Amino acid sequence: MTKPDGLPAAFDGREFRHAWAYRDAGGEVIGHVARFEDAEGKLVIPFFGRNGQGWVAKGAPEPRPLFNLDGLSDAPADAVFVVEGEKCAQALEGMGLIATTSPGGSNAAHAADWGPLARFRRVYILPDADAPGEFVQDAAHVGARL
Repeated sequence: MTKPDGLPAAFDGREFRHAWAYRDAGGEVIGHVARFEDAEGKLVIPFFGRNGQGWVAKGAPEPRPLFNLDGLSDAPADAVFVVEGEKCAQALEGMGLIATTSPGGSNAAHAADWGPLARFRRVYILPDADAPGEFVQDAAHVGARL
C-alpha cells in the first residue's frame, strides 16, 4: 500500500505497512490508523492529530468516530457488520457488505459514537476469537459496551 502523505515511514523502529483512513460523514479524512511491523511484531497506531500537513500519533477525540462513517451514511439502512479492526471491515466491504469498527477495537468500543448505526435494521457483531472478543460475545454486556 502507498503510505498516505503526512504519515511516518517508520514508528518505534517498525516500518510502515498499511493505513486505513477515517473519514467524517462527508468523506473528509479526519485521521488514520496505521500498521507498522518488524521481526518483533506489529504496532497499530492511531494518527488523529495534525501538525501542519502531517499527522501526529494521537487517539481520536471522544466520542470516537466509526471507521467507514462516510460509507455508513451512504449505505441503505438494511444491515451492518461490526468487527474488530479496520482490516476485517475492509475485507467485508470487499465482499459487498457494509462494515465498521471502532478505533482501538473492542477494548475501546465504549469510547465510540455508535449513533450512526441506529438507522440500520440489523446490526451484526462479529468478534474476533480472542479474549477481548469474548467480552463482546457475552450478551449481558453488549449493550453496556456498544
